[in-house]
Amino acid sequence: MMGYLLSRWWFYGIIAAVSFLLFLFANLPATFVYETLRGRLAPLQLGDISGTLWSGRASQLVYPPVRLESLRWEVNPRDVVRGKPAGLFYVGNSKQFRLRGRLDASDWSRPRLQQVNGDTNIPFLANLFKDFSFQIKGEVEFAFDDFAMRANNFPEITGRVDVTGLEFGPPWKVYLGDIRLNAGMEGDMILVKVNDTRSPLAINMALNLWETGRYRLKGVIEVQAGDNKAAMEEFLRQSMGLVPDNGRFPLNFAGTVPYFR
Repeated sequence: MMGYLLSRWWFYGIIAAVSFLLFLFANLPATFVYETLRGRLAPLQLGDISGTLWSGRASQLVYPPVRLESLRWEVNPRDVVRGKPAGLFYVGNSKQFRLRGRLDASDWSRPRLQQVNGDTNIPFLANLFKDFSFQIKGEVEFAFDDFAMRANNFPEITGRVDVTGLEFGPPWKVYLGDIRLNAGMEGDMILVKVNDTRSPLAINMALNLWETGRYRLKGVIEVQAGDNKAAMEEFLRQSMGLVPDNGRFPLNFAGTVPYFR
């Protein structure tokens, strides 16, 4: 009888211990996890963290030079137990930058973002690049199937970007309208195909951006018929240094991008 009671107590004790461990696992404070992994996450910094590892938020996210005001996440503990941590996220900075999608952290050294959608404006993005001297206006909408950053901050991108209301100036004031960019990876290179969707220009060009920081822009631009056709052609000749060929402007530029050097 005594042995039977002891065996039952052992059984209940094990159940209680496992339940307690599961409770702790399900309620891991986000602050504890962040402080534990802070060194491995650098240079990423989070501020004013609340909630748990599985459902929480931070009032600030800094990944120099990016500074955002809101981060929220939802993670399924079952995926973590299976060794495939993944979840949903949202990051934003007022109306300047908003991004939501799915995070895959199976490789902690290089987490991936998938099914990403968001929007921002061009001036906000331009501030992230070193020595960017052009003044550009416009709104940007993201639709990425896959996005990740390599150790040297070189992005891996597969998806689409729509730019609306694209405008250069001053010293010029040139309206280019709506442009679509489709991006994909080819080894150590991003290949971006650029086309117009609603613009005074007919655009067909490709941008190759290599991990070493080299780029090549090749294609052709043709000014559509309209009241400002002559002014637009003058802008392409004088401000961009393009030479017309039977009414079309070939593009063939190469160089380096300061941000990746």
